[in-house]
Amino acid sequence: YFFWKNIYFQFSPETSRVIYSEKVQREFGNVPIDFYPNPGFFYLATMIIVTALTSSLFGALIPVLAYKLLNLYNKNGLENFLVAFGLGAGTLLFHYSAVFMDHVPTVFFLFLSYYLIIKSCHEQLWKNKIVYVISSGLTIGTSITVSNFVLSVYPFFLFYLIYKIKNAKVIPIFLISSLIGLLPLILYNYTILGEPLKTLTLYMD
Repeated sequence: YFFWKNIYFQFSPETSRVIYSEKVQREFGNVPIDFYPNPGFFYLATMIIVTALTSSLFGALIPVLAYKLLNLYNKNGLENFLVAFGLGAGTLLFHYSAVFMDHVPTVFFLFLSYYLIIKSCHEQLWKNKIVYVISSGLTIGTSITVSNFVLSVYPFFLFYLIYKIKNAKVIPIFLISSLIGLLPLILYNYTILGEPLKTLTLYMD
């Protein structure tokens, strides 16, 4: 952010360097909140870049994952392309890819974890299976880091993994790799709240 801010203010014209040019105070209930109807071009450009590199990027990758997943079961490339295109352009994925929220990154990492589980089932070598299982655990842990509501579907992923591979050895591997994917969230909670297992959602209305 600071690198982008320095670059912007160094090369942009002075007329576009205005930040928070106007402030309006509005009351929500009995709470006065400062509202900026025109935050300035810098913050507007920053919001566009952040949205493009998060929600929009992951929203574009989800149909690619869907296409690759369909190719494992259906060899008709045109049908797979049309289904993947419909997912990207004809569902709420297209809408949420244009706003900066956690929905699309969460779905991407969750879908990627599922895709890696399926890939592990198509591998014959045990070593390759383990690589995919570890990668799946890391990505679902990252998905939980983005949104802890993924915890509600985590047991289903674990049971599905056991059902498909039919080997209990994958359980500790999947659990440990998921915990590694959760490390950013654990460190964040410990830094902000002083407790690694307490999340900020407990303080939300």
